[in-house]
Amino acid sequence: MPAPEDEIHRLAQAILDRLGQSGQSWHVTETAPVGRTPFRMPEEALDGVAAVESEVVFIADSAAEQPETLAAHFTLGVDRAEAVMSLASQLQDHLIEASSGDPIPPCPGHQHPLVAHVVAGEPVWECPKSPVHHRELIVPPG
Repeated sequence: MPAPEDEIHRLAQAILDRLGQSGQSWHVTETAPVGRTPFRMPEEALDGVAAVESEVVFIADSAAEQPETLAAHFTLGVDRAEAVMSLASQLQDHLIEASSGDPIPPCPGHQHPLVAHVVAGEPVWECPKSPVHHRELIVPPG
């Protein structure tokens, strides 16, 4: 069985590969438990919030002249589908911002991006206007 970091790296890269079909070349540079990263939440931000264990996924655009490293979180101890959906949504936000608002991933035949949801226990990309218009797994099996 692969180490959790290896599985999270694979999942994050599969999500980036799907999002990268829009012409971007993002890749996972590292995954690490939150405690082994320089990122810390301010104590006041944690007031009243239960501690959540997560892995930080670092990504960068390999085609950029000066690649910027961005981070997203894969939450541990929650339903896997929810964790994958949340990671996909965070990565999508980063790529949309980096592309100046392009719809990533684009909804076929529409001008908006697909959105991440959990449907019947599976993390999916779907059309926000009409889920029957388009729905696909965030990470296809295999």
